[in-house]
Amino acid sequence: MTDPQPAQRSAWLPVLVGLAGAVFTAVAAAKPWASAGAAAKSLASAGLSGAGEEPLALALALVALAAWGAVLVTRGRFRLVIVVVGLLSALGVFVT
Repeated sequence: MTDPQPAQRSAWLPVLVGLAGAVFTAVAAAKPWASAGAAAKSLASAGLSGAGEEPLALALALVALAAWGAVLVTRGRFRLVIVVVGLLSALGVFVT
């Protein structure tokens, strides 16, 4: 009889990597992207943007995070639908 443990163990690595990526993206999207010193009068004049200007990136990162969490507890076709939703939200973060 074959041992199912190696297949299950290898399936956790992509899930953990995707989950970590979603967490890092959500944290990065919530933080300011850059700051200006005293020489700049405003962020707009310095040509920098902050996290408040891209709320879509944070929202999509949280959707990806929730999708990875749901992948852990679902099976079958519903899991495939959730993976597609998570993938689309991750691509949306990449585009923004």
